[in-house]
Amino acid sequence: MLSNWNKRPTEAVKISSLQRVLEYYGPEQVTIIGDACQEFSARFMDVIGSAILDKTEEHRRDFELDRFFSVDAGSQAFMIKAKGEKEAFCLFTEVMLDAALEGDAPEKYFETIDGSRHITSQTLARYL
Repeated sequence: MLSNWNKRPTEAVKISSLQRVLEYYGPEQVTIIGDACQEFSARFMDVIGSAILDKTEEHRRDFELDRFFSVDAGSQAFMIKAKGEKEAFCLFTEVMLDAALEGDAPEKYFETIDGSRHITSQTLARYL
């Protein structure tokens, strides 16, 4: 959801439309990550969403697409509630950010490319 989603129903990312438009931009790879902290209520039913990007005059090109979603749409995700001085956090996001993307995951979840450690979509999927 983007900042003005409540006033403008198109201010949300519609994944299927974004994926279609990306075919014209020609990226090598795109990763879409659905956060775990989602509110499910009737007020989201009017959200239309958009591709966010404009369609270009380029020709369509294939690209690699990775999708990581914590839960299916409309399902509840796991959240750790705030306790004392500790803030609440979403379990999926915490695992993905802290352990995998910040480099705290065990060595076996990294791929070595040209002598450097990298997180790839495959190693991230194995970790999650």
